[in-house]
Amino acid sequence: MNTILHISKYYYPDLGGIETVAMYLAEGMKGYRNIVVCFSTDNKFHADEINGVKVYRMPVNFSLMSQDVSFSYYRILKRIIKQYKPAFCHVHCPNPFVYPIVTSVLTDSTKLILHWHSDILDKGFMYNVIKPFETHILNRADLIISTSPNYIPYSRPLSKYKSKVRIAQNGLITDNFNLRPGDEKRIEEIQRKYKGKSIVYFVGRHIPYKGIDSLIEADKYIKSDCVILITGSGPHDAYLKSLPHSERLVFLGRLSDEDLRCYSHAAKLFAFPSNTKAEAFGVALAEAMYCNNVPVTFTIEGSGVNWVSIAGETGEQVALGDVKAFADAIDKILSDKQLYDRYATAAHQRIVDNFTEQKAIAVMEQIYDEEFNKKTSGVANDSKPVSETKISLITVTFNSAATLRTTFESIMAQKFKNIEYIVVDGASQDGTVELIHQYDSRFDGRMKWVSEPDRGLYDALNKGIRMATGDVVGILNSDDFFTSDDVLSTVVDEIRDVDAVYADIHFVKPNDLKRCVRYYSSRNFRPWAMRFGYMPAHPSFYARKEVFDKYGLYSLDYQLAADYDMMVRLFCKYKINAKYISKDFVTMRTGGMSTNNLRNRLLLTREDAKACKAYGIYSNFMLCSVKYITKIFEFI
Repeated sequence: MNTILHISKYYYPDLGGIETVAMYLAEGMKGYRNIVVCFSTDNKFHADEINGVKVYRMPVNFSLMSQDVSFSYYRILKRIIKQYKPAFCHVHCPNPFVYPIVTSVLTDSTKLILHWHSDILDKGFMYNVIKPFETHILNRADLIISTSPNYIPYSRPLSKYKSKVRIAQNGLITDNFNLRPGDEKRIEEIQRKYKGKSIVYFVGRHIPYKGIDSLIEADKYIKSDCVILITGSGPHDAYLKSLPHSERLVFLGRLSDEDLRCYSHAAKLFAFPSNTKAEAFGVALAEAMYCNNVPVTFTIEGSGVNWVSIAGETGEQVALGDVKAFADAIDKILSDKQLYDRYATAAHQRIVDNFTEQKAIAVMEQIYDEEFNKKTSGVANDSKPVSETKISLITVTFNSAATLRTTFESIMAQKFKNIEYIVVDGASQDGTVELIHQYDSRFDGRMKWVSEPDRGLYDALNKGIRMATGDVVGILNSDDFFTSDDVLSTVVDEIRDVDAVYADIHFVKPNDLKRCVRYYSSRNFRPWAMRFGYMPAHPSFYARKEVFDKYGLYSLDYQLAADYDMMVRLFCKYKINAKYISKDFVTMRTGGMSTNNLRNRLLLTREDAKACKAYGIYSNFMLCSVKYITKIFEFI
């Protein structure tokens, strides 16, 4: 059974809107093993099981601007990922503290799904600090879940990632609002308490974007004989209670679950004056509609509120901030029983048809099933036995006679023999062509070669790929050689269930091929790090031929970084399923074209940044220069 790792700020019994979604998904997606990581509320670490879901609660060291911070989060999360090896990581956003941690500890084998409940709306100094990490995790994400179609066009962070956004509505846990024995009596008591008057009802936290002050102001314009009940609490309590209002407007405070259910059924109309897209969906709105409350809302660009309740079908909707129109809409509904009955029936049915817990889980399960099928299929679908898999190995040459013999000999020494060896020469004049002739017969018909002018290294590589008929394509440069005789057999063994593999290489001086002067390990490569100039060792990269057929050849728009462009395209844009092999594949002589002088290093770095930009990855010359700091540690 595949594992989903859910990461939420908090989790049951600490419930809010996001936490409720996290809970019903973790408990309801029975086809997967579900693990939850969240913050604790007592500053201690806990590992417990709730309704069959393993929950890890991280200790909190302090909170900064409503964001909990845990010094041990990275260490514990890394251990959990190593233990469970999740197929998916489902992060409920916003939760900016975890963004850099998640992107650094997840392996390429885990798909990252962001559940985008809301943007961070405070665009002050702290958001400028957070934004690079937010962009980073959005780039890394395989899929982004928006809770309504209305939200996407008005979300600045999501606007660049529309191609990987899917809609999955929030769901109401209907059992919490279905009537139970004794409820009807309690509902009658509530209605008697208010002398049978129509109840206009509000539920929610007392914070600015809920717009409660607009409802209080509307009180003076409402002509109907009704009471206005405001439930909930929050930091805006004192301010709201200080505003002028009539005696019919009553603050009830926070209700018990039982009273919340009964008041919801006792009420007739739900006033929902939220005024920004911080109200991304409106769970309280869905709850009220399920209980046959008719809603009155403002029109809010980018909010799911106007998707949950449809103007003129399930309730009334007025221009944002028009308090008088809000009051008139309340009077319109309360004064017209036929209209009220029509709206109430339609409101309840809309929730039943679209926004229940069961509906939301079914949509999410379908998304996960599709993503899992995509994850396991890709272009890798090789049922051939290892012995029947053919590797097309490409070497590009130009006046390479001095080193080419070593390259040829290392290929001939490979234990794996089912290869097609393609040599693309650029019309050499130094004896390279004569050397190719000499070795052609020694490859027993497995060599193809051509010698003609070309437009450079990457044009020649593209020629070789077009000539290739093997299942797997790899490259061995004309001044490189295999480090051991089992490199190709390792490739064939490991690439069976993935699209590509990559490994390590090392460098030697041209006059001392035995002594390693630099070791280039691809172990810590992650696609998100490409904005900093990192890539897996290109000479160790082997991919299925279908990868090149499907996603294209090397771009000729680069002098030195077409290999980097290829890696960004495959790993970041198309997210191929690749595997790292802990093995030294290739020995390279120092002095390659891209690193043999300062001018070329500067050009390479500029082209790396250009490649990132081409695929929508934020980077620049300075960010791509970061790689040179860590390369210091590769030298021996």
